[in-house]
Amino acid sequence: MIEITTARTTLRVLGPEWSDSLLRYRIRNREHLAPWEPTRDHTYYTAASSKERLEKDCEGFTRGQSICLWGVDTTASDVIGSCNFTNIVWGPFQACHLGFSVDADYQGKGYMREMVEAAIDHVFGTVLRRKGSQNRTFKLTGGGKIIFLQQRLILTTVHNKYMKFAPSAPDAATPRRL
Repeated sequence: MIEITTARTTLRVLGPEWSDSLLRYRIRNREHLAPWEPTRDHTYYTAASSKERLEKDCEGFTRGQSICLWGVDTTASDVIGSCNFTNIVWGPFQACHLGFSVDADYQGKGYMREMVEAAIDHVFGTVLRRKGSQNRTFKLTGGGKIIFLQQRLILTTVHNKYMKFAPSAPDAATPRRL
């Protein structure tokens, strides 16, 4: 399985033995993540549901359909976020969707950016190699997108629009619509 170490976290595909930690994450962040997630019923916030999710994550990873990485705080040994590469398309196109979340207590402290950058570097550097392509655009679940441009990650909050940063433009920080 994958294990990626950052300055403050470890990202990994978690097995069912982590279901208690995932359940605590879900309960702690029920209200925080509600605006971006589908409506959840009470069964979502159970140990059985958390265990089932982690089993499906492992199955999806084994089949090459998804890479669901959970961020674990190295000092607290508890789940604090996720970076999920789903709907993986293999072959020449090599694409996927990226969804992510971070614990309310860790928001605004750079943890999410740290985890997303490390996850993208690993997944597109080793798992989904794209030869000859330096500019990549990732659509975010919940709106917006990530643009990964020549080893630089730019997070945007533009919803339902596709933009690309032109690396050859005099002002590369100015987005243009495609």
